[in-house]
Amino acid sequence: KHSPQCGKVPRINAVPNVQMLYKVEGIGGSHYTGTCPEDFMTQTHTDTLTPVPKNTLLYSIVIPAYNESRNILETVPGLAGALRGESIPFELVIVNDNSIDDTGEIVVKLQQDYPEINLVNNPMPGGFGRAIRYGLDNITGEVVAIVMADLSDRPEDVVQCYRTIEEGWDCVFGSRFTSGSKV
Repeated sequence: KHSPQCGKVPRINAVPNVQMLYKVEGIGGSHYTGTCPEDFMTQTHTDTLTPVPKNTLLYSIVIPAYNESRNILETVPGLAGALRGESIPFELVIVNDNSIDDTGEIVVKLQQDYPEINLVNNPMPGGFGRAIRYGLDNITGEVVAIVMADLSDRPEDVVQCYRTIEEGWDCVFGSRFTSGSKV
């Protein structure tokens, strides 16, 4: 129905290889969305960016995980290491999407070294979209990113998205289809 840029957002910064990061303000406070709400289309936007102080926004990373026991062991340390290395306050909301392997048990063990993990179990019926929605229902941060558990998102790109939001942008999109992107 709407283009990924919501049609009215004045500028979009793209970071190669990053899924999506949305924060829309002014719609009943902060609103995280995968699509543009109808009333967003009628709001007035300015080209003035209002930066925020560095490392003051809590960054919620939603990670849907279905049978990711092997990958999650590398994904969590990689993401947490990059975010800790930049002193970014964060939480990792890992959504166990009814895995039949030991993904949930592995995440519980990872919580010992990574207290930033919030493990939630997606109720049935499962599915990728429902896991993302359930994860978004369980975030506490002011900024959110959806990151895949299979190492397809580079931690450096996740950090760059956060830095771009700090510059005052409302949304950051990444696409492998934009000029200059690398897969």
